Amino acid sequence: MTFMDYKRAKYDLDHVKKLIKKDAFTMIRRASIDAYSQFGFEDEQVKETFLNLERKHFYKSMDSTINHKTRQDVYHFPYKNGNIYIKFQLINVNQLSIMVMSFKEK
Repeated sequence: MTFMDYKRAKYDLDHVKKLIKKDAFTMIRRASIDAYSQFGFEDEQVKETFLNLERKHFYKSMDSTINHKTRQDVYHFPYKNGNIYIKFQLINVNQLSIMVMSFKEK
């Protein structure tokens, strides 16, 4: 099976931010552990980081390694002397929630 990378974001960043403001997001355990252990971030700081994302921080969109029909957007957000690697996908049929797959040092 071939997995693809794409140069355009799958998800509208304004829609993502609206969901984040509503706390309509969850983080997989690894992403939550990385956010805390690498940056000292809890949910509020993760939320603030998402709200500060801009289109210029977009890196790529990619097929999920679990389900190639699902896409995940990747952003590199500048933080201190490096970047935060953020990968997420919208979930539910109506895309009313966000699943954060990665939140780690780049």
